[in-house]
Amino acid sequence: MTRRRSAMRDVTEALEEDRIEAWYHPVVQLDTRKVIGVEALCRLRAPSGELIAANVFKDAMTDARGATDLTSRMLALSSPGTWPHGATSRFPFRKWC
Repeated sequence: MTRRRSAMRDVTEALEEDRIEAWYHPVVQLDTRKVIGVEALCRLRAPSGELIAANVFKDAMTDARGATDLTSRMLALSSPGTWPHGATSRFPFRKWC
């Protein structure tokens, strides 16, 4: 229970402080080796600057509100309007994991 509470607190603070990031993982068509899409992976930036993978804070997702808030943030971060200026591809290759 303590791990869940700690994860929920960390995610809540990261959402409030805009420290949730979308990192993009390419989806590759094996027969052509072409990138056909990307998958947005959730990462939390710690106050120290350390990048934290979702498996560390996954217990926060057992809380309906936390899961909803984090999902909303990831959808907002992954929308084309948030892609970096000058992105010429239909995929935002801003950050790779």
